[in-house]
Parts: sequence; C-alpha cells; structure tokens
Amino acid sequence: MHKEIEKSDVVIFWGKTPDLNNLELSECLKNKKIIVIDPLKTEIAKMADLHISIKAKGDFFLAMLLCRFLYIYESTDVEYLQKHTDGFEDFYELTQSIRIVSTLKEIDVDLGEIERVLELVESKKVAIICGAGVKTCIDQEEILRAIDAFSAMLGLFRDEGFDTPSGKFEFIDEFDCTLPSK
Repeated sequence: MHKEIEKSDVVIFWGKTPDLNNLELSECLKNKKIIVIDPLKTEIAKMADLHISIKAKGDFFLAMLLCRFLYIYESTDVEYLQKHTDGFEDFYELTQSIRIVSTLKEIDVDLGEIERVLELVESKKVAIICGAGVKTCIDQEEILRAIDAFSAMLGLFRDEGFDTPSGKFEFIDEFDCTLPSK
C-alpha cells in the first residue's frame, strides 16, 4: 500500500480508515491530495481535501456516477480504454440507466462533490485504497468492480495485465444493486 501511495499525487480512501499513527504512512501522505469516501467523519476524513460522507450502501452508485461523469467531461483515457479494455461502450450505456438527481439524493452526495473528485484526480497519479467499509457489504463484488471501472477509466491499471481470458479489463455489463432506503 505504501508504494502505491508514494507514487501517487492523490489518494482516495474508500471505506478505509488508515492508521495515521503509523509514521511511514504519515510520511507517505505528506503533500498528497486526500479524498475520503466514508459515512463516518474519521481522523483521516477531518484532514482530507475532500470528505464525501456517503450514505451506507451508496458506494456502488457513487462509483458508477463517477464513471459516468468522467465520460461526460471527457476525462477518460480513451487510448488506454480502446487498447486494454472490453465492453466500455456498453458500460457507459449502463451508467446512463442510473438516474442522476434521485440517486445523488438517495446516497446523500451532491453534484459538486462528484465534480470536486474529478477535479482532484484529473491528469494525476491516483491510488484508490478500499477498506472494510466496502469489503463487508453484501454487494461488495459489484462495488469493487465499479470502483475498478473508475480506476480503469482513469488509466490507473496502465502497467498491469488483467486475469481475464482476453487479458483486458472487462467492464460490468449488468448490475443487481438497489439504492439505499431513505
């Protein structure tokens, strides 16, 4: 984890509360932009450049909306996507099935927060660290695939291969998640 953070300009802690008493980690985080996506106002959230206090069970929908807006704002790494992924066009169409205004309201996120995330990560080296807040969810597989899709759209897997038959990142082609209840 520390190596990825050291190489990054921006670190996103998604459902993860790192131990800030760890001197090595604290040193790694110096001069980094920090985004925290977590319903709790943790110690790292208090010092973050942006804290999105997302409603529980909203992670998948936030990741999908981030993907959608990356595409809308033409902030995707198109060359990378064409060469190293399968199903991107269908995936973008899938993101369009999520209603923006009602979904933002349900997950307790506003459009300005999405725009701020995109502003912070644009043309930057980004590390996304997922934690127990994501990994303990019933729909964790869908959440992690949506976060991976966001990462792929940013070109973060540039130096990695994928453990798929084609060796390419395969975008989600359907999902079965429900919005958090009010």
